[in-house]
Amino acid sequence: MNIGNKLISNSVFLFLDWIAVTALSLTFWLIIGKTLPAESYGILAASVSIITILSGASLLGLQTAVFKLISEYKERNRMGKISNLVRFSIKVGLSVSLGISVSLALLSTILSPILNLPVDAILVTSAGVFIFSTWGLTTTIMYGFQNMKRVMKTNFIGNVVKVAVSLPLILLGFSYFGPLTGLLLSIVAIILLRIDTLLLARKKFEDSGSKSSGLDKKSIFTYSLSAFITAMAMLGFANTPNIFLNALAGPAITGLFAISLTITSPILSIPSVLNSALFPITSALSSEKGGKERNRVLVNMILRYASFITLPLISVLLVFSGTIILLFSSSDYLPAVELLPIIGAGAFLFGIAGILSNTIYAMKKPAVSRNITILALAVFLVLAFPLTMWFSAVGMAFAYLASVFVFCSASMLYLNKLIKMSIEWMSMLKVVVGVFIFTAIIFGMDAVIEDKMVKIVGVGFSLMLYLLVMIPLRFYKREDLRILEFMSTKSPVGKRIFSGIRTFLSKYV
Repeated sequence: MNIGNKLISNSVFLFLDWIAVTALSLTFWLIIGKTLPAESYGILAASVSIITILSGASLLGLQTAVFKLISEYKERNRMGKISNLVRFSIKVGLSVSLGISVSLALLSTILSPILNLPVDAILVTSAGVFIFSTWGLTTTIMYGFQNMKRVMKTNFIGNVVKVAVSLPLILLGFSYFGPLTGLLLSIVAIILLRIDTLLLARKKFEDSGSKSSGLDKKSIFTYSLSAFITAMAMLGFANTPNIFLNALAGPAITGLFAISLTITSPILSIPSVLNSALFPITSALSSEKGGKERNRVLVNMILRYASFITLPLISVLLVFSGTIILLFSSSDYLPAVELLPIIGAGAFLFGIAGILSNTIYAMKKPAVSRNITILALAVFLVLAFPLTMWFSAVGMAFAYLASVFVFCSASMLYLNKLIKMSIEWMSMLKVVVGVFIFTAIIFGMDAVIEDKMVKIVGVGFSLMLYLLVMIPLRFYKREDLRILEFMSTKSPVGKRIFSGIRTFLSKYV
């Protein structure tokens, strides 16, 4: 499969994965928002943030290094290096995560008043650190082999388990403990479902007769340590707001900020999905002649699609912020309306910055990627404490937006230096014009329509108009037809629809 088709394949399966996981995750948080008070929501959000940060820290950056190096070694047919790399990363990562989990459990009574969390929540959190670390390693190994279809299937089943377990436990009166348990059991289910694939990959390696080659620990740690620092900074952006707010303003304010992050998660997820699809390919191209030029084309393609898909979502968020909050929670969360536009814009820039930063990393510049992320986090930490003390959650939201703007700008400047990266501004302008028309339509619709279901149908109709408006703007290209062709042959549903759309658009490309 050529690079273009592989990028399409990766993107399609990861988008299907994202759609399924997002739908089930939003159902999970909708259940929580509808059944639990803001204080319990805040405890759950803070616990999940701690799990995410500590599990990410315990892997010492190996997850990103493994993702990068498996892709590169696979392209160069260095199967022996892959075998030793996987073995080494599992040994180190899980040993460290187990140590952190045990330490957290032993210190639970001391940490409870500091973190403003119940002891039982900290104990469950400690188990979650080891479980999430194991899941993170299995995910990154499968990403490295670009087995995105299997990732999609296992994630779907695991998230069904999360919803199926959490709801009855909440109804039985377990409060925040119910969804915490459901979340951890879902991750365990995913891990168990992936074991056979990982064992099969090892068997194929042994059957091929390949010999294990020496482990290049210097190369691994060059990438992993930079990735570790970068990952901690990225996790800081994503999770420290909940922890800071919980400590400084209490669980109720944290609950408002947390539900804003949840509602805006699709805005960040779309660029992240495209980033995961692109990263193994840019990693493989980093060792090839002409790789910079090809990466420049691929990055522009990804930025084009990220903007085309994400900007209309931000528009919907701005126009229907109050309706969206009531859809996913109760009226107690309506004060979060003022946070959504700020966090939504920040989420979009964060997603774009992630694509640019990972491209720098994949092009064998891990230290540069690390330093840019540290700069952005430093801006965040400098702004977060005073702004939160003065303006509570709104201050935290502005600190987040300002720091990710620095992150995105610095990454773009360096990438321009590295691969002469230049944004296809004309394509971006066409997207902005289309989104402006789309926003005008849904704004007028919101002013005259009261029924929520009618609004939802109206937004769907407006999105179709948005897609049609892009035809006279001459936005669509031949690469879009290739994607539709792939979807018409590989998608599990809607093959005829994708084929029909491709036939229609081919008249205007």
